[in-house]
Amino acid sequence: MDTRSRLLRAGAALFADQGFQETTIQQLATHAGANIAAVNYHFGGKAQLFVEVVMKAMEAASGPMPCLADDPGDPEGRLEAFITWHIQQVAAAHTKPLFLQLTPQQMVGPESALDAMVERIVRPRHVALKEIVRALLPDDTPDDVVHACVRSIVGQSLFYKLAQPVLDRLEPDFTLDEATARDIAKHIATFSLAGIRAIAASPAHAGTERGA
Repeated sequence: MDTRSRLLRAGAALFADQGFQETTIQQLATHAGANIAAVNYHFGGKAQLFVEVVMKAMEAASGPMPCLADDPGDPEGRLEAFITWHIQQVAAAHTKPLFLQLTPQQMVGPESALDAMVERIVRPRHVALKEIVRALLPDDTPDDVVHACVRSIVGQSLFYKLAQPVLDRLEPDFTLDEATARDIAKHIATFSLAGIRAIAASPAHAGTERGA
């Protein structure tokens, strides 16, 4: 394994264990069996190494969005496919790299990491979902209404990740396995489509959502 790859592996292990702030360049170099100057030589510094570790972990853990290949004339089917894929990502979190299971506080790093994550990972998904929602609404629906719908859909899926500690206490028998994930995806799709249809049927209501 070359030095760059060893540094990436060392970064994944140390950042996951200690976080960005507590991990030093000396530790990274030692863990990778490399010269201390190697981090700057291969990545330009610790912050850039952190960005690459985050990106590689997220790209490895994320599958393709199947809805993009579906019939563009079936936005309802594409929406359900997107939601199913998204909730499966949440359900499979325990199989993903430890680095991706850390809390936002543990993953605090340079802003460049968040910028890169949004541009390379999050934005393409956001655009895909926005296009699906847009196809379900009247052509003159304001962008802020579309964005509000997108936030609502994504928020329903993220609930099962962010609220897991609470769910464990409220519903101790609840398990987010593959079968349950499919049922949840169906529910979120049905719930979301009903809301979108209500907005589409009520232009006056859509207008009041401006600024949401």
